[in-house]
Amino acid sequence: MKVFLDVGSNRGQTVKVVVEPKYEFDGIYCFEPVPELLEVIATEYRDPRIVINDVGLWKQTCEMPIFSPGSQSGSIFKDKVNVDPQDSVICKFV
Repeated sequence: MKVFLDVGSNRGQTVKVVVEPKYEFDGIYCFEPVPELLEVIATEYRDPRIVINDVGLWKQTCEMPIFSPGSQSGSIFKDKVNVDPQDSVICKFV
């Protein structure tokens, strides 16, 4: 079985590419903790191989903020370049 993990799926930019038949993935697992972005992926991509997980991956199970959610720069690190520390959403991680 050939599986692709998309960690931090954002709006599905990577999913758009890996669903192409030439990659031959049997399963595509998306991990995206930002609720608004989950909706985009679920609406845009209706492939039975795609499994959408509403969590981020981290070293422990917790909730923490994602700064600048929805942007290409979104991050758990508020001091990252191009991140607005005033714009955040609390998300689940496992």
